[in-house]
Amino acid sequence: MGGSAGKVVGGVLGGVTGGLLGSVFDDTHAAKHEARKARNEQNRLLEEQRKILKEQQDAELAKRREQIDQQREQIASGGYRTNMTSTTGIRGTLG
Repeated sequence: MGGSAGKVVGGVLGGVTGGLLGSVFDDTHAAKHEARKARNEQNRLLEEQRKILKEQQDAELAKRREQIDQQREQIASGGYRTNMTSTTGIRGTLG
């Protein structure tokens, strides 16, 4: 597509000037096209990284929620011991 536009410009203006302008137009168009392709690829990679990070965060959050649920169950059943209650016992802390 860019090549044909450059040929049209070169053909209309004719001679060396027209050929140079047509070539510059083609080069500019090709450079813009390559930049757009690179930008699209970079955006695709960034989106992929966002998805991976979101999955990792969700997994860590689920793991933390599971730990909290386990601690709640242990507290409710009386099986949970803090450092204070396990080393000195309740009596030691109360008096």
